[in-house]
Amino acid sequence: QTLVKNCVVSIDAAPFKNFYARTYGIDIDAARKKNKKTGKTETRKGKKNTKESAKFNVNKASATLKRKWAHRRQSHKIEKSLEDQLKLGRVLAKLTTRPGQSGRADGAVLEGAELQFYMKKLEKKKK
Repeated sequence: QTLVKNCVVSIDAAPFKNFYARTYGIDIDAARKKNKKTGKTETRKGKKNTKESAKFNVNKASATLKRKWAHRRQSHKIEKSLEDQLKLGRVLAKLTTRPGQSGRADGAVLEGAELQFYMKKLEKKKK
């Protein structure tokens, strides 16, 4: 399948989760982490989990940073459908450029009515 302009692709949500954690102090995976703590998985003492160490820890923020987050959250709200996609780990996006020989592709994350439209299309395609 070729990448062309205006095609819809599924991309990894990790950078977006990290952005929300650093900018707004919103931990998207908070509910998932609570469930994980009850079902523990054992790891070796000497090694650190690379995924956990690369993530931004919202709980270890300074008081100044927490005040900034509170101010930013007053005017910002994440759309429910976008939050659900972030929790699943995949986000739908639409390419806005023509990826040429270099392989670089720019795009925009789908949200709102456009996201609902493409979600319905994907549901029909699966059936």
